[in-house]
Amino acid sequence: MQETQVSKIRTATEIREPKEEDVLEILFLIKKFYKKAGYEVTGKFDQKKALPLVEGIVQNESYFKRVVTVDGEITGAVAFTVAANPFSNTKIGTEIFFWLEEGLTSSHTFLRLLRMYEKWCKDQNCKTYKFGVVPSDNSNKLEKTLVKLGFVKAEEAFIKEI
Repeated sequence: MQETQVSKIRTATEIREPKEEDVLEILFLIKKFYKKAGYEVTGKFDQKKALPLVEGIVQNESYFKRVVTVDGEITGAVAFTVAANPFSNTKIGTEIFFWLEEGLTSSHTFLRLLRMYEKWCKDQNCKTYKFGVVPSDNSNKLEKTLVKLGFVKAEEAFIKEI
């Protein structure tokens, strides 16, 4: 990231100035996330199906939703919710999507988002919070960073097309 590019984090909104919708830009980033995460084997990305989900997240105050901007352009989007732990009487903060454009956002922005997410989870009385990591060239570095921050690897997912 160039020094002149400063990342800003703000709550995702339905409409922002000058009357552009965050929803459509978030949808574009989710499509990238879907592909990079390897979910295309589960079915082709369906924008018409995903759009109402994104609109609902953006409009509903019960979600943690943030966008990252660099020079006014959205370069990242994250959304989390609270889920009941299916095996105990606790609540878990869980990811819906987490995408930061490589090279356009710094590791500092990533860490700021994690701290914001953790605080939100505490405010929601969650016992834990989690999110997934998409396969990338820096997966080992990211895993080491997360372990240093107190995360524990709990499960890895594998997908097989049938």
